[in-house]
Amino acid sequence: MMLFTIDIGNTNVVVGAVDGLQVLFRERILTDPTQTVQWYADQMLKKLADHGLRPYAFENAVIGSVVPAVTELTSRAWERISGQQPYIISNTIKTDLNLQIDNPASMGRDILIGAVAASELYPLPLIVIDMGTATTVCVIDKDKNVPGYMIIPGPYTALNALTAKTAQLPEIDFSEEPRLLGKNTVECMRSGIIHGHACMMEEIIRRIETEELKEKATVVATGGPIVDVIPLIRHEIFLERDLLLVGMVQMYLKERK
Repeated sequence: MMLFTIDIGNTNVVVGAVDGLQVLFRERILTDPTQTVQWYADQMLKKLADHGLRPYAFENAVIGSVVPAVTELTSRAWERISGQQPYIISNTIKTDLNLQIDNPASMGRDILIGAVAASELYPLPLIVIDMGTATTVCVIDKDKNVPGYMIIPGPYTALNALTAKTAQLPEIDFSEEPRLLGKNTVECMRSGIIHGHACMMEEIIRRIETEELKEKATVVATGGPIVDVIPLIRHEIFLERDLLLVGMVQMYLKERK
């Protein structure tokens, strides 16, 4: 059984094909609520065609989203190209996790999907890091309770804020691994963003283990920028690039049963 997955974030819509729990491909589309249904339909068809696939090859599509306006656009786009109404992961979906937060329905679906997927794949307790426009850190204890989570500006968000608010700092990329102390402005900015986030993650993990869980935890990470940060974090971390796509499929299968 193959599913088309649509993971809608604040910056990108990550679409993919998942056969069983094996991700066949993942591609990015710009998250743009000003676009039309037909534009998203064309983008989906192009990504599928690039991999020799058509909509009729899929049982259905699964949508997980933190941008409601784009949820509607992509849902109608999938229906237009496939004739199927996609399965949308709601903020009230039942899971095996006990969300010990003030308003469980307010929890971002990306955070919930990542937590569900990680809890199926790795031993508890867990710390799940999703680094994107925002970096989220979700905690799952050994009894599948979620006592809370964090939301932090992601590396690119921090960089964009820095360059937007300062007159003489240039835009940079993260194509090179930064030395700890830079020798010029670009190197210094690259070091500050990447090493800064690595050190922050190290200390956050340490505090969660010592102050919240009172024991060591498995740490699982996903998200685009995390690949640049992980090598500098002095803690064992399991990288799962497709954590959210797999989690969406897991939730669809459980709901179908």
